[in-house]
Amino acid sequence: PEAKRRRERLYNEITLRYKRFKDANPKRIQEDTLGRIIRETMDDLDIHEFEVVPGSIRGRLKRKSLHVQKLGGTDRYHELDGPLVATLNGWLARGVSVTRADGLNLANTLLRGNDLGDGNEV
Repeated sequence: PEAKRRRERLYNEITLRYKRFKDANPKRIQEDTLGRIIRETMDDLDIHEFEVVPGSIRGRLKRKSLHVQKLGGTDRYHELDGPLVATLNGWLARGVSVTRADGLNLANTLLRGNDLGDGNEV
């Protein structure tokens, strides 16, 4: 679990730094800019045990998934996993088209229904 947290932290930080750089420099950036950001972030965080594929960082930006975290384990949202997956699989089995927005709406409804809502939504 600690290794996963370190990898998650590394990828999130690289993605954030690359996004900031791109926003500050909207014109075409140099070829190895992302590679430099990856190396600097690995050094700054002293996390060198993972290979970071530049395409995965670019993919996060393209998908607008800048910060990724895994919910589960001892996390308070873990109890939503079962009902959420069962409901979505039931919808799909009946041929219902399910979008990302549909899944998020269901998750937020379950949060409110299970009284786990703290004012934040998924």
